[in-house]
Amino acid sequence: MFLLLVLVVLLRTVASTDNQYNALHFGATSNDYIMFNYDMTPFRDSFSLCMWIKRVDTSASVPVVFNYSSGSSEIWVGATGLHNRVVGDTGLDILPSKFTTPVGKWFNYCITWSLATRTTKLYLDGDLIGTDQNTAGRTLKMGGTLGFNRVTYTTNAGYIFGGQIYQFNLYSDVLSSTAVEKIADGGLCFDLGEFSATRILRWEDILDRSRSGSVRDVMVCEWRKELDARLSKSQEKLADVTGRLNETEVQLGKMEEKLKEVTGLLNSTQEELGTVRGELGRTEN
Repeated sequence: MFLLLVLVVLLRTVASTDNQYNALHFGATSNDYIMFNYDMTPFRDSFSLCMWIKRVDTSASVPVVFNYSSGSSEIWVGATGLHNRVVGDTGLDILPSKFTTPVGKWFNYCITWSLATRTTKLYLDGDLIGTDQNTAGRTLKMGGTLGFNRVTYTTNAGYIFGGQIYQFNLYSDVLSSTAVEKIADGGLCFDLGEFSATRILRWEDILDRSRSGSVRDVMVCEWRKELDARLSKSQEKLADVTGRLNETEVQLGKMEEKLKEVTGLLNSTQEELGTVRGELGRTEN
């Protein structure tokens, strides 16, 4: 039973896709993008959006990494501190002095929002850099389009991101500051398994979406992929050993039943011998 439990626990850590440790590289052109519709109902009243961003191109005046629009722009993620918006709120729109990561370097971006508290929080590399109060009763609009590398409703070159993104994930709850810090401090290859319950729109899902232009995969966590492969082989061996153990247990069970049967026959024979000896004793007397 113990080995079976260990096997189940280990299986939960297996990579769900072969490419989940790939980043996506977008060129500085409106032809490079990913766009799709998605049921945003889980995020209507609260969410956390976290991702890794690396700027490559610097030509755009307001590079937009991600945009969700439904009649209006409900969520904006800007790469330079401009246009950080949730449910139409612009209180965190102009924070370029906080976005100091050099071009060509990865940084972690997390923004959280809650209808109940009317609060938006923006984190860079695990540090809280901005907080704002939203309009009371304002929920996230449904039925919109998600877009990466450009705004969904325009090809304006001033909004083209032109860089790399990794581990874009949308959570249905508000991550605590401790959780955000843990994700950032864990680095690009951090295992997000402990946050699986509320990680609804996952990076693995984005990687499987159709792409336009020359969007391409870039390996960023090769060692994690190799580790998963080794773990998978170990799990196969463990499964084989567990299967053999189960077979041995079945055989032992059959042997125990046979032993009980033989023991019963032996006891019966001993009783018969006792009876015969008693009769012989009486005959001799």
